[in-house]
Amino acid sequence: MKKLVLSSLAVALMFGFYSCSKQSPKISGTNNLGVNNTNTTAPPATNIFGDMPTDFTKKAVIEEVTGAWCGYCPNGAYHIQQSCDANPERVYGVAIHTGDVMSDLYDNYTKSAPDDLASQYSFSGVPAGVVNRRKSTDNYNVWESETAAEINKPAECGLAIATKKVQDQTYSIEVHAGFNTTLTGEYYVVAYILEDEVHKGSAYDQHNYMDADASSPWYQKGDPMSSTDYKHNHLLRQIIFKPGLWGTAIPGNYLKAGGEFAIKEEVDMSTEYDLTKVSVLAMVVKKGATPDEDYVMNVQECKLGSIKKWD
Repeated sequence: MKKLVLSSLAVALMFGFYSCSKQSPKISGTNNLGVNNTNTTAPPATNIFGDMPTDFTKKAVIEEVTGAWCGYCPNGAYHIQQSCDANPERVYGVAIHTGDVMSDLYDNYTKSAPDDLASQYSFSGVPAGVVNRRKSTDNYNVWESETAAEINKPAECGLAIATKKVQDQTYSIEVHAGFNTTLTGEYYVVAYILEDEVHKGSAYDQHNYMDADASSPWYQKGDPMSSTDYKHNHLLRQIIFKPGLWGTAIPGNYLKAGGEFAIKEEVDMSTEYDLTKVSVLAMVVKKGATPDEDYVMNVQECKLGSIKKWD
């Protein structure tokens, strides 16, 4: 696999992730993509999703650190899309940008996500990512096989999501996590706002070191690639509810068969977004004693303005 390899994690964080000249930030101070309602307690469960099933469909997510300045990063994007296309509605992707105009839009909490992920799972460069937060898989060439293996595992929990426009750019977002067995340990709900098909000018052009490689899907696509040949998909825009790598802790009394934890907020969407391309991705994450023991128990994605029921 060709990718930018750095001598140490410290160098990766100080140089590899921020080696390019960044665009001027579009925001300053507090999060202008923010949340109106900071309620992070579980509201009363509603029945908009129907009865919670006892069996859930197992799904997988690839969380990748990437950048428009990185000439090998189109390979990561390609393997994410291949994984998603091979298992639609079962495999999802998250592209977390660093050092480019897309990361300049992040609020302070979301801005730390690339470094947080890299530090937790010992990335030595970009592109790099994890499938269901398993530390062993930061090689994009194995993402298809890793996700295929993950979705064949049993599911001990599932998620349902409801999104509804409140006014203008403000949406109510409600996530439910349900369990069909008793679990012990630390579990969290993590939720992302994602956007597809993003390209807003030359600052979004993607560098491509495979332009002369006849075996690459990016052969003769240009370096950098313009919007004609490359748009950014699965782009992380915001981390919502309680921001950060871990999100909102699920109280232990919900971690039992029939337990249903719910969280709801009203979220302001930036005018930068094309709301027809925006989705909400939520997951239940187990935090292990070591990074090797971390695990995404299940994941769900829902188009903005829609409802995703239990499955």
